[in-house]
Amino acid sequence: LTAPVPDGWSEHVDDAGNVFFRNALTEVLTYDHPLDEHYRSYYLRARDETMATVEIGVKVADARRQQQRAARQQLASSAYAAAAAAAAVVVGTEAEAGTG
Repeated sequence: LTAPVPDGWSEHVDDAGNVFFRNALTEVLTYDHPLDEHYRSYYLRARDETMATVEIGVKVADARRQQQRAARQQLASSAYAAAAAAAAVVVGTEAEAGTG
């Protein structure tokens, strides 16, 4: 990746063919692009935000699965209770009729 140098900086090549940068105002010479730290920080911040979003998504999905599991268990319990009540009515009716 390449980025333009900021105002006041210029790009040069040394005798060995390595690129370096010079600040005209401060006379600083560096082999690191003047914006490397800026883009490194930007990347790390974006990565952290992405990871936080992924973690939230995982937590939401886990919570949704737990809610669905609880709803299925409640439905199964209700169905079992209804079936047990219906069976009790049938048994009671058979007992009253003398067929049980």
